[in-house]
This record gives sequence, structure tokens and C-alpha cells, in this order.
Amino acid sequence: MLYISETVMGKWNNNKYTVLSKLGEGGIGAVYKVRDEKGNLRALKISKEINSITREFNMITKLKQINNIPKAYEIDDYNKNGNVYYFFVMDFIEGYNIKEIIKHGKLKVKDIIGIGIILLNNIEKIYKIGYVYADLKPDNIMIDKKKKKISFIDFGGVIEIGQGIKEFTPAYSNFSWDIGTSNDYMTNIIFSVAMVITSMLLEREFNPLVHNLENVISNIKLLALDNRVKKCLIRALRGEINHIHTFRDDLKKLLKESTLFSEVNKNMSCKIKGNRKSDFIIDAFFIFSIGFFVFVTAIGINIYFLRG
Repeated sequence: MLYISETVMGKWNNNKYTVLSKLGEGGIGAVYKVRDEKGNLRALKISKEINSITREFNMITKLKQINNIPKAYEIDDYNKNGNVYYFFVMDFIEGYNIKEIIKHGKLKVKDIIGIGIILLNNIEKIYKIGYVYADLKPDNIMIDKKKKKISFIDFGGVIEIGQGIKEFTPAYSNFSWDIGTSNDYMTNIIFSVAMVITSMLLEREFNPLVHNLENVISNIKLLALDNRVKKCLIRALRGEINHIHTFRDDLKKLLKESTLFSEVNKNMSCKIKGNRKSDFIIDAFFIFSIGFFVFVTAIGINIYFLRG
């Protein structure tokens, strides 16, 4: 749609943006890293769909009181080769999305649980304002490497409470997994966060067209992880946790105890290693004693028969 170094000039506000790179592309448009006339780095989302662009811009504006939401600056039109495109400009976040981390990076368990808690906090804030972040997925979650915070970057799936969910990603919505839950907002949100955490722990994503929920749960059970963490995730995926604060409190408790459990596991590991070393010495001595006894006995028998 746009090429590198292209200048996008708004029809109404006359602001200019130089395209630096393409950040991503979705069903309705594309997002680019741009530089404005003052030298500021921004993200520019552009599409031929005016309704989608306008709706998303308005949604970001409504959620501006939440710290983890990027700031939106302006919305405008862009004429290119006789075609009209619609775009809005928002903060550019220097960092990585969770999808990239799942593919290429490894996070500690406590960091993954911490991310889950932050996601639940942000989603609850959005819910209290009167909206539901219905399309939670790794692609839409950025980790700002400068400010060290979690941010959402796509708001096409945000809806008012009471509206039907129209835009969602199958892998991260319980609507697609045929698990027999009530499919209410809370259960779906909790499922989405639990699936994001699971994907980070397992370093892979699951497709409901190929896998079923029991496949996912089987993989969770194989993790070298405290059983309480596993049980918490499995309950959330099965729709057995119905309130955000319940899931968040459970994760906070597990996070608080993770350091203690690490020390316990470490100490247990040392004891096991120490016991194995002692057992090895005892076993070696025992085997040597038996061998020596057999050797002496054999010599005695040979002498007896030689004398005979």
C-alpha cells in the first residue's frame, strides 16, 4: 500500500509523515512506522475502510485514561493515485510483541505470570469504563523495551458491554474450542489470557481446527512446572474461573510464592544430588567388598584342589 520513504500528507490537517518501515498488516489495513515533520516516531494505520479506521481511532480516544493504551494524535485522509485512503496516527512502541517472544525468546515463568496479571489488570480497567477487549492475542500485545510496560496496539475488536463479539481470533477465544462454557464476556476474557500464558510457557500456539482443548491441557501437564500453576491454567481454560479478580488473585499468589518454591526446589535438588553421591559411594564400596570376597574365595578353592 505504502512504500518506504513515501510521504503521506493528510488532506485536511496537511501534516506530513515519512514512511520508514512496515510494522504489520491485517484484514482491513496496514500499520507503518513513520516520522512526522518534527522528527517524532509514530505508528500510522491506513486503510480504505473509513468506518473501521474511524471506529478504532475513536476507541483509542475513549480509552486514553488507561496508561497502557497508546495515544492517538489525529485522523485524516490520504489521496494516492486517485484512490482515497483513511489513516490515523498513534504512538510508536519500540519493542516486541508477544508473538515474537513465543517464536524467538524464552521468558522465566515468573515473568510470564507477571505479564498475565498485567493483562488482566488492563482488561479489567477497560471493562470498568464500559468496554470489552474481545480480540486478545499475542500479536496485539507489545512489550515496550524502553518504558518496560505492556501495551495493547489494536482496538478493532473492542466493543461496548452488551454488544455481540464480532471480531476475535479463534486460537484465543473459547468460542472456537467447543468446550461447553457459557461463553460470557468474563469467561472468554479469562480463557484468552490463560491461552496467551500457555502459549508463552509452551513456546507455541495452538489451532482449534487441528487441536482440541485436551491436547493443550496434555501439553501443560508435561511442563516442568509447579502443579498449582498447571491447575490454575487448566481451570481457566476449561471455563471454571468466572471472575477476572479470582484469576488475577490466584496468579498473584503463585507469583508471590514462586521465589520460595525456586529455593525449595533448589535445596531439594542439592539434597538429591548429595544423597545420590552418598549412595554411589556406598554402592561402590558394597560392590568392591563382594568382588574382593569372591576373589579370595576363588583363590582358596584353587589352592585346596591343587593340594588334593
